[in-house]
Amino acid sequence: SGALFSFGEIERRQREANADIEVDETVSTLKQDYAAKSDELTAKGVPDRYAVDAEQEFDTLATAATAGLRYPEGQAKWRRQLGKLRSETIIKARADGLRLQNAHSLSAAMILDREDASEAVLGSTPEARADAMERLTQRDAKLVATGVRSHTALPPYLADIDKASARRDFADPAKRNQVIADLSAGRYRYAGAEDQITLRDTLISKAQSDKDAQRKDEDRMRAETADDAQRGIVKFKSEGAQALRQG
Repeated sequence: SGALFSFGEIERRQREANADIEVDETVSTLKQDYAAKSDELTAKGVPDRYAVDAEQEFDTLATAATAGLRYPEGQAKWRRQLGKLRSETIIKARADGLRLQNAHSLSAAMILDREDASEAVLGSTPEARADAMERLTQRDAKLVATGVRSHTALPPYLADIDKASARRDFADPAKRNQVIADLSAGRYRYAGAEDQITLRDTLISKAQSDKDAQRKDEDRMRAETADDAQRGIVKFKSEGAQALRQG
């Protein structure tokens, strides 16, 4: 009887050990299979449904894994680990879904931002430029309010608009001195101080280069005009002398 008891106890412990191993292996396989499904869901690019679809995929995989367990001794451990894993997975899926939604929203906003930033600088009228800035401001406020964009970070297009506006105004000779003065004093609100100084020096250098090039063109044109005049005089004298000889 003692021998039989010992054999039965050994067999029970062996089955429990096998059950533990099976549960651990099944949990590991479930994690790997879900990770592959998660990658597929991410690749589909439907962020609004990511969390729901991820939960459904996990439950499908978990159901199949449960059905494949051979040892009843491992059921209690499996249920504990599965419950914990499911909770962790759903929480992470929701966070990942929100992250994907934010990334999608930010990507779409960046495209619109570029269009409106260009319009804010190159719009045909002051009203068109002001409307573009208003759209940028409202879009940024919405992104910040929904947590898509950090409230502590300035949108990069603001500095770009400042610098592009300075270049645009500098193209008008009547505004050049004011642009240089504003850049020198750092009056552009969003462009960095170093960027403003660099842009000022670049614009001054360009203006001087343009002036030098214009002076060279004017000198060349004067020289060509003088040469043409000299050739005209020589021709006139030659024709006059020939006429006298013939007369």
